[in-house]
Amino acid sequence: MFLYRICIPVIFCFFFTSHLHAQFYYGNMQTYGKSRPVYNRFQWNFFRYEPYDVFYYKNGANNARYIASILPEEIKKIEEYFGGTIDVRFQVFCYNSLTDLKQSNILGTSDEEYDTEGITQVIDYNIFIYGTGRHTDLRSQLRAGLMEVFLN
Repeated sequence: MFLYRICIPVIFCFFFTSHLHAQFYYGNMQTYGKSRPVYNRFQWNFFRYEPYDVFYYKNGANNARYIASILPEEIKKIEEYFGGTIDVRFQVFCYNSLTDLKQSNILGTSDEEYDTEGITQVIDYNIFIYGTGRHTDLRSQLRAGLMEVFLN
């Protein structure tokens, strides 16, 4: 009786639940250099300024101009808040959408790191942001990226 009530269910759970984690693998947890489907090739253009460059591609010039126009103000605010200066040259890459940013394998991150608000990514001194259609989102992503550049 003991064998049927206790031991068999325990053995059943041990053998059949050890492989359940595989059902949560989405196939998109790839590191840099792994293949990702590329739907669009981006023809990058840029605006060059003294301490930074703002990169954009087709239909992204308006977002790039907006970012370039607010960057001096945001840099000044961050430098005043932290009491220092940003002494390095950095680049801001403006993607038109989160979908375009995710198709790039530059970041090498999984979809779990992106929620509805997204995450501003900074690699070396490159800030990667994406457009949502609202300037307030661009500004907040830019601030987050500038803070990371300043603190690194």
